[in-house]
Amino acid sequence: MRKLLITLIVLVVLLVGIDFGLRWFATKRVSDAIATELELAASPDVAVSGFPFVLQAVKGEYNTISINAPGQTLGPVSGANADVTLNGVRIPFSDALSGNGSAMTAASADLRVTIPAANLASAFGLSGLTITPAADGQLTLSSTIAVAGQTFPVTATLGAAVVDSTLQLRAGSVQGADIEVPTDILNAAISTFNLDIPLVDVPFNINAATVGVAGSDLVLTGSVSDIVLSQLRR
Repeated sequence: MRKLLITLIVLVVLLVGIDFGLRWFATKRVSDAIATELELAASPDVAVSGFPFVLQAVKGEYNTISINAPGQTLGPVSGANADVTLNGVRIPFSDALSGNGSAMTAASADLRVTIPAANLASAFGLSGLTITPAADGQLTLSSTIAVAGQTFPVTATLGAAVVDSTLQLRAGSVQGADIEVPTDILNAAISTFNLDIPLVDVPFNINAATVGVAGSDLVLTGSVSDIVLSQLRR
């Protein structure tokens, strides 16, 4: 009985080891395939959920595959983080092992682009920028502007919309934050808070998205259904 128990334990350990080993190898191959299919300069971070992996791989059906492509440059904005979560993924076992992603399909994909506030501030040419959500899907940006050697704290209310694969940020109004700021300076500051961020370089098409705030970051989210991997190509 003792020998049988030890044998079973060893067998389980071996099976788990094989499962994780195959997961690592196939995930690496899928990561390379995704980089090729989406025309990325480097392989993204890919994670496959679910256990056991072997069963999913043999069936060619995966619950979820997560793709993370950090450090994206979007026009004037650098350091954007792009994430795709593929749900209900299908890819033949032979394709997964060979690194061929052309036949990969998914029931749906959740898309997310995160732009840190500091990187957005650099694109605006501002410092100390903070972002908070406002009414009706708008954003409130607080920062300081320098005019004629003087520094003024201001708050801008921005509209945000994705138009032709471009995130357009447009200031509707700018107000003095803590002190009274001359009207001519506030009017001149409006153009400072207007910015176009092209989204063509994220590793998927994003023609429509919801714009919001998570912590101190600007976040775009969207989703698509019934896709093949090539449809996510940038």
